[in-house]
Amino acid sequence: MLRDKSVFVDGGVQLYRKNGSTWLGFSKYIFEIDMSAPWDATTNFTEKRIGRFGNSAMNANPPNMVRGALYRGPAEDRRLFTFGGSTFLANQSDPDWKSPDSDKYSLWSYDTQTMAWGQYDITHAVPRRPNWGAATEAISIGIGFFLNGQVDRGSSSVMYSMTEYINGTLTHETDNQITYLGGMIIVDLATAIARNVSTHTLGDPRVAGGLVHCPRFGKTENGTLVTFGGMRSGNEKNNTFNNSVLIDFNTVSLCDTFNEADVIWFNQSTSGEAPPPRIDFCVLPGVKSAKDNSSHNVYIYGGYDPTKSIMYDDVYVLSLPSFTWTKVYSGENPKFGHTCHTAGKRQMMTVGGLLDASMYAVETTGQLPNLTTTKCDKWGGVALFDLSNLTWGSSFNLYAPEYQVPGKVVDAIGGSGDGSATMTEPVSGFAHAALSTMFNPPPPTSPSPPTSPPSNPPRPEDSHNAHIAGAVVGAVAGIVIIVGLIAWILHRRRRALPSHELPGESAQKKDIKSKCQELPVDSPLVELPEDQRPAELQDERRDSGVPTSPSELPAEEI
Repeated sequence: MLRDKSVFVDGGVQLYRKNGSTWLGFSKYIFEIDMSAPWDATTNFTEKRIGRFGNSAMNANPPNMVRGALYRGPAEDRRLFTFGGSTFLANQSDPDWKSPDSDKYSLWSYDTQTMAWGQYDITHAVPRRPNWGAATEAISIGIGFFLNGQVDRGSSSVMYSMTEYINGTLTHETDNQITYLGGMIIVDLATAIARNVSTHTLGDPRVAGGLVHCPRFGKTENGTLVTFGGMRSGNEKNNTFNNSVLIDFNTVSLCDTFNEADVIWFNQSTSGEAPPPRIDFCVLPGVKSAKDNSSHNVYIYGGYDPTKSIMYDDVYVLSLPSFTWTKVYSGENPKFGHTCHTAGKRQMMTVGGLLDASMYAVETTGQLPNLTTTKCDKWGGVALFDLSNLTWGSSFNLYAPEYQVPGKVVDAIGGSGDGSATMTEPVSGFAHAALSTMFNPPPPTSPSPPTSPPSNPPRPEDSHNAHIAGAVVGAVAGIVIIVGLIAWILHRRRRALPSHELPGESAQKKDIKSKCQELPVDSPLVELPEDQRPAELQDERRDSGVPTSPSELPAEEI
């Protein structure tokens, strides 16, 4: 998970070798990798470790979990959040190992400034701690998502304690048993408040699939969730790690209503070269869009097919809105259970992963393979993939050029590295009008601009005066309109009367004419005496101290 200039990695299982001994152990730290300068994983790669130590008031340390989620939190918040997960059961000899505890605290935070842990009771929305669900984050609105998932011996204290006798031997009957969980957990990371929404429109609950948030399309600025792949229940009486059904990549599901009362998923068929069904692949968290947003490209890497015991070393790109799959890389070093992270402008960093199929589900079944033959990664578990040139390496290039759509994807959807894709909808068309709206939202409605904008808009501090003036002008304008309307009606009525003189009108005219006489010539103009000449009235304000120049009234007098 990338935040600011660091990538954080949480949880997982580690392989240790020392003095001829090999063993598995759980990770006790959150690792922080510096991304503020270039480095090479084989020479100058460094990391920091964040320990899990709660304060005395908590009466517990944050749990060491696998298959959980790590969220970066809102941009203005300095907390990291961990959610869900399962206890590692394959090695209980570690002094820090602890059996599954109460599900009361599924959400924890770590403040990167104060270095303090926090815990949150969200059992009203998450009564049982889930693990192995698909996780992603809407960074711009500070929301974390956890889709479906499962409960197993490592996450449930009830399932962990269930035992039975088989052939006289006390055995955990739930070693390989899982319970699928429906619903999607949505966590407001600013308030640490969670809600559990239905996913019945998505279908059967799934685990170990992919989920990504795409902020650049959707009917609102909240963006859209896209999910694909994974594994679902085979409708068996008892679900296990080995009797489930893989979900193919010929259909992907989208949702842009996650902030509404009714959360609805829509399925869309894909075209191109879809990946074979698999689980435990990684998804690049940040969707890479063309410069003109004509395509949005989702990258996935690796994975495992437990039904055929096949591991994969390949990279596929899902291009939207054409819903086209393109295979852009194939190699000979397969892995699964790793994580993917955005690195710089155009690289994908992978961390960790299992290199042996025999390690599948070892986290909670506790069934250890022969560890002496287990392989180790030649780059120490860290590698980088150039998303445009489609090449792997061990170096992080902070100064790489901007992302361009890779040539193999351009060949499939048209356009160029900068965009201008010619395939702008699925080959078979959008399966639902809501899917088309996600990529072609209606323009926002806005009021018509005024015909003549005011020449002197009011200052912010004069807004109160402006409101009063507006009310007065509006009232005066209304009176003028009413008076004009009355005058117009009277005028029409007068025009409708017969054309004749009103009674007495001629006599009045004659009388006025007789009174309009010229003054006698023998009345000469004389100048008034000086004491009778007109003079300007004295301004009483001069004597009372009231200023004579214009001034603004005090605010309280308005």
